[in-house]
Amino acid sequence: MDYEQEYIPHEYIELRMPPGPIVDGSPSFLIDPNHLHIWPRHSFMLIAQPNRDKSFTCTLFAPTQDLAQLKSPKVILDWFRRHFPDALRLIGEELLVHDFTRNPRNSLISIKARPYHYKDRAIIIGDAAHSMVPFYGQGLNCGLEDVRILQTILSLRGITGVPTSSPQTDRFQEAKDHPDVDQEIEAALEEYTNTRHANLVAICDLAMHN
Repeated sequence: MDYEQEYIPHEYIELRMPPGPIVDGSPSFLIDPNHLHIWPRHSFMLIAQPNRDKSFTCTLFAPTQDLAQLKSPKVILDWFRRHFPDALRLIGEELLVHDFTRNPRNSLISIKARPYHYKDRAIIIGDAAHSMVPFYGQGLNCGLEDVRILQTILSLRGITGVPTSSPQTDRFQEAKDHPDVDQEIEAALEEYTNTRHANLVAICDLAMHN
């Protein structure tokens, strides 16, 4: 297998923006929930996405060396006051320090691989096959598309995984009698690798350079 794994010199940490005041008996959002909120700052950025409980999950993406300098509550708050004063007011100083000092910092990685299958035995899809940095916003979509394309290929070849028809029964019996390889499944998985690889490399590259 050809395999490439690249870590970028950035990490991310998740923070929480609490729900807003009670309105008509229910919490409200502090900012508009119908938009993706982004605070871009050259080499780092903060984003906020709404949750069902009217809170927001805020994700800070920043160079590892910058995050490593934020070691004390005072330094953390001073940094946010300088770069994200409006977000700090919404999150609150106490909650920000709590989350920043306790939540894990996570790596950002890009993975490229080929082939995605091994004979007729196994196939990798989603992040296992093409993890990508999140800056193009297509990681989850690509994983779902993997499933759709693989299912389409298997269906067009009459491979259902359930021996309900006579030809399917014969094929499963043949695979049982000759366990080395199921050539029909192997061909389907190889078709998936050959037709999917170029697009997945392209989206990984787009995400990296966005």
